[in-house]
Amino acid sequence: MIPIWVGMFDVTGPEDNAMLKGDAGAWLWIAAQAEDSAKFETRVQYAMRDLGLQVQDKENLQEVINEGDLPEEVWK
Repeated sequence: MIPIWVGMFDVTGPEDNAMLKGDAGAWLWIAAQAEDSAKFETRVQYAMRDLGLQVQDKENLQEVINEGDLPEEVWK
């Protein structure tokens, strides 16, 4: 089974990007299946590119071992 990873990503895009609604950027919690953190980061970059966004930074990349250990912000 491929593990699930979560992390916070700082994304930016053009002013007219519908996802950002005029904001310069946003920090997003993102979850996806990936074999390791590098492949998770690559998946996120491709997904954000498809949405017209660019990943600028990342924080708190972690494999989900125990759902109870995830930060409260992830659940929101």
